[in-house]
Amino acid sequence: MVNILASCLVIGQQLILIINYRIETNMLWVFFWLFRMLLSVPGRTNRKLSFALAAAGRGKYAVKGRG
Repeated sequence: MVNILASCLVIGQQLILIINYRIETNMLWVFFWLFRMLLSVPGRTNRKLSFALAAAGRGKYAVKGRG
Protein backbone atom coordinates (compact mmCIF):
# COMPACT_ATOMS: atom_id res chain seq x y z
CA MET A 1 0.00 0.00 0.00
CA VAL A 2 2.70 2.49 1.00
CA ASN A 3 4.73 1.65 -2.11
CA ILE A 4 1.75 2.36 -4.39
CA LEU A 5 1.10 5.72 -2.70
CA ALA A 6 4.78 6.67 -2.90
CA SER A 7 4.96 5.81 -6.61
CA CYS A 8 1.79 7.83 -7.27
CA LEU A 9 3.31 10.83 -5.48
CA VAL A 10 6.52 10.56 -7.52
CA ILE A 11 4.58 10.34 -10.79
CA GLY A 12 2.47 13.35 -9.77
CA GLN A 13 5.57 15.40 -8.98
CA GLN A 14 7.08 14.49 -12.36
CA LEU A 15 3.89 15.54 -14.16
CA ILE A 16 3.81 18.86 -12.30
CA LEU A 17 7.46 19.50 -13.20
CA ILE A 18 6.82 18.70 -16.87
CA ILE A 19 3.74 20.97 -16.98
CA ASN A 20 5.59 23.83 -15.27
CA TYR A 21 8.52 23.41 -17.68
CA ARG A 22 6.22 23.52 -20.70
CA ILE A 23 4.47 26.66 -19.42
CA GLU A 24 7.82 28.38 -18.84
CA THR A 25 9.12 27.47 -22.30
CA ASN A 26 5.87 28.67 -23.91
CA MET A 27 6.24 32.00 -22.10
CA LEU A 28 9.82 32.24 -23.38
CA TRP A 29 8.64 31.54 -26.94
CA VAL A 30 5.96 34.25 -26.64
CA PHE A 31 8.55 36.68 -25.27
CA PHE A 32 10.96 35.94 -28.13
CA TRP A 33 8.15 36.31 -30.66
CA LEU A 34 7.07 39.70 -29.25
CA PHE A 35 10.69 40.84 -29.13
CA ARG A 36 11.16 39.87 -32.80
CA MET A 37 7.95 41.70 -33.69
CA LEU A 38 9.41 44.86 -32.13
CA LEU A 39 12.70 44.34 -33.95
CA SER A 40 11.03 43.73 -37.32
CA VAL A 41 10.98 47.53 -37.86
CA PRO A 42 13.06 48.34 -40.97
CA GLY A 43 16.66 49.18 -40.20
CA ARG A 44 20.08 47.61 -40.59
CA THR A 45 20.81 46.97 -36.91
CA ASN A 46 17.23 45.90 -36.22
CA ARG A 47 17.34 43.47 -39.13
CA LYS A 48 20.59 41.95 -37.88
CA LEU A 49 19.15 41.58 -34.37
CA SER A 50 15.90 40.08 -35.63
CA PHE A 51 17.82 37.55 -37.76
CA ALA A 52 19.97 36.62 -34.75
CA LEU A 53 16.85 36.17 -32.61
CA ALA A 54 15.15 34.14 -35.34
CA ALA A 55 18.21 31.88 -35.50
CA ALA A 56 18.23 31.58 -31.70
CA GLY A 57 14.48 30.95 -31.50
CA ARG A 58 13.95 28.29 -34.14
CA GLY A 59 10.53 26.72 -33.70
CA LYS A 60 6.84 27.26 -34.29
CA TYR A 61 7.30 31.05 -33.99
CA ALA A 62 10.27 31.20 -36.39
CA VAL A 63 9.99 34.42 -38.39
CA LYS A 64 10.69 34.38 -42.11
CA GLY A 65 13.06 37.14 -43.16
CA ARG A 66 11.21 40.32 -44.11
CA GLY A 67 12.32 42.85 -46.68
